[in-house]
This record gives sequence, C-alpha cells and structure tokens, in this order.
Amino acid sequence: MIRFCAGLITLSFVLALASPSKAADAHAAPAPRLAGAEGHPTASLILTAAPLESASAAAELYEPIAAYLGEKLGRPVVFRHVSNWGVYQTQMVRGEYDLIFDGPHFNGYRIENLRHEVLVKLPGTFQYAIIARENPSFVFRSIQRMYGRRFCALAPPNLGTLILFSLYENPARQPAIVARADYPSVYKGVMNGMCEAGVVPLAQLRQFDPKEQARVLYYSNPMPNQALSAGPRVSHTERARIVAALAGEDGRRITAKLRTAWGVRENFAPAQREEYLDLATYLRDQWGFY
Repeated sequence: MIRFCAGLITLSFVLALASPSKAADAHAAPAPRLAGAEGHPTASLILTAAPLESASAAAELYEPIAAYLGEKLGRPVVFRHVSNWGVYQTQMVRGEYDLIFDGPHFNGYRIENLRHEVLVKLPGTFQYAIIARENPSFVFRSIQRMYGRRFCALAPPNLGTLILFSLYENPARQPAIVARADYPSVYKGVMNGMCEAGVVPLAQLRQFDPKEQARVLYYSNPMPNQALSAGPRVSHTERARIVAALAGEDGRRITAKLRTAWGVRENFAPAQREEYLDLATYLRDQWGFY
C-alpha cells in the first residue's frame, strides 16, 4: 500500500509546480470547447501526453500524430504540451483533454472516473527498474533497507515513483526523492553520483545503458504498456477510426519516433479496458485524484 507520506510528497510537488504562470505554459492554446457535445464534428480535440519531454521534443513526437488523426477524423486535433506534473494532473482531472497518451495507472484512473476508454497501446509489457551505479563500497541488501537514501526519479504521480513508495511500509522510512525532469536525467544522476539509486522504465534503460554499466537492484511486476485513451467528446465512430489509423501501416510510419523513444519496434495494438482498471490503485492516496 502506498503510504500517506507519499501523498504529502506529491502535494508538495503539486503546490510547487502548479503555479498560475506554469498553468498558462502550454504548447498550444486551448481549442474551442463545446462542453457535453460528444463527438461534435466542429470542435477541436486536444491531444496531450505525460510531461516527459521538453516542449520542442514533445512537439516532434506528437504534432505529426495530431495532424494525422485530424485528417482521419475530419476535424482538428491539437497537441498541447504541458510543462509539469502538477498542471498535467489538474487539467486531466478537470477533463480538459480528449486524447491522452501516458502510463497504465493514468489510463485506469480515466476509465474509472473520466469516462475515457483505452484505444491503443504499445505492444509488450511495461516494467520499471531500480538502478544503482556499480560501486565496490556499496553493499546492497534490499530495497527496503535503502530508506533515507537519495533516489533520482520523476515527481509523483509518475508511476515509477509511486511503485518505489509502495515498497516501503513504514511512512517514517522512505527514500529521499531527488526530482529530475526526464528519464535520461534520472540515469545520469545515478551514474554521476548525484543519487544512490534511480527509477527508470526497463525498455528505456536498455537505450541509456547499452554497455550495462548500471546495476539493476529491483524489477517491478510487468503491466500493460503505455496507452492512448479517448474521452467523451470523441464519438464511438471516431474511436474506431483512431484505432484503425494508429494500428495500420500509415500509423506505423507516423508513430515511429514515439515508439522508438519508448524502446518499442512493433506497431500500436488495440487495447482492452480490463487490462488497466486495477492499476488506478496506485493513485488512491495521491492528492487531487480521489
């Protein structure tokens, strides 16, 4: 069970990050909304993704996908980049996004609470690895005995950080999180000694560390991979078109950079809601979700 202190840490991140100036920091201005108009043919749809990249890097990954889906749906799809987890969480819970690509726990939450349905996913399973730098003076006994140590990780509610918290039953004995902006920074922080350990997706660790210089201390249980969900303003017909578009050959070409970023060669595959439902549990104790 994820403990109360994890929620306090999340709250501190949200309060620090979700300032009014940051809330206005979106890559694209909000498109005209028609609240309650399910699948309205003239309203723009907002596509977003978890804040894992800079605005320019995210635009390179997602703007071609937005343009491609707009062509297939016959109405505009606008990519909105969000700069931090606090704004991302707030706008997600408010229902401001129509199409969202992110982790399995977020998809489970939206299915349960925001009338979203998961459409397509990256194939294969998704795991996190807790890593450390090879160091003869470091004697590893267990993850649970590393409380108080510095862990490089993304800010909550990132799933890897929530999984890390779940490994510590005593709320007074938790790791000290050194928040990093992205997974490459987590890896670098471990390897340059800023942190004693770090949390990164296993598939991306293989990209960062081809020579296997990092020592893996822990593997999380496998779970369904990153997925794209659609909200109530996307009609059932449009959802079917999106699945066909992204799982087809043209979709393979359009999503190549995104799949490469996640260490996946195979094309997107249709996703099933049952795969994701139970994973919302990781957000139960996180401030602002429930």
